[in-house]
Amino acid sequence: MTVQRRTIVYDGPGGPFEGVFAWDDADSAPRPGILVIPNVLGQKEADNRKAEDLAALGYAALACDVFGQGRRAQPGPDMARYMNELNADRALLRDRLAASLATLKGQGEVDAGKTAAVGFCFGGKCVLDMARAGLDSVAVRVPGHAQARAVLSMFGGPVVAPSANRSGRPSPTTFADAVEETGFAVSAAVDGGPCAVGLESTVVSVLEGRVALLRPGAVTRAEIEAVVGPLD
Repeated sequence: MTVQRRTIVYDGPGGPFEGVFAWDDADSAPRPGILVIPNVLGQKEADNRKAEDLAALGYAALACDVFGQGRRAQPGPDMARYMNELNADRALLRDRLAASLATLKGQGEVDAGKTAAVGFCFGGKCVLDMARAGLDSVAVRVPGHAQARAVLSMFGGPVVAPSANRSGRPSPTTFADAVEETGFAVSAAVDGGPCAVGLESTVVSVLEGRVALLRPGAVTRAEIEAVVGPLD
């Protein structure tokens, strides 16, 4: 098994765009494809590594670009400027996501009939936008905290929200940590007490009846397999 990557410059509204595609060259057959959508900072090496992780699991993955070639943000007070441009023009964001998905489907290593998307923070919102626009996939996060569930129940619908940590930094486990990480960007905060488990969320994909562990976390492989059977 050898995971390969290649840089792809592709067209789209307001482009060009530059992403990185990863696949395992040990298998010549087309395989399911996953679109990896970056967070508020835009396309970066962390997204490329996530694409490689997915390729090692038997998928092909494109760490896409929705800001435009060379348009990347840095942590700080102005880091949301490119994201804000797209949040103000959701039709443009939708069309850029569609262009990224079409690029993924156009790779010879991808089974174009079996694609999905995952996203981080802003990227997670993008995945929901794709689902609302009638595109092919949706990703959801299910909180385990009773207070978070209560907020969702009172709201009566899904909520699009980022993680409480800046890109590249560990997830906070206390209210004080969360405020320190993101307090400058929010107008209100709810203290639900310290995290019971100081680990990242577990992420799985469910495509065509196939369940794979994308990121280990608080919910263990054994706990998942007790429900769905062996994971890929």
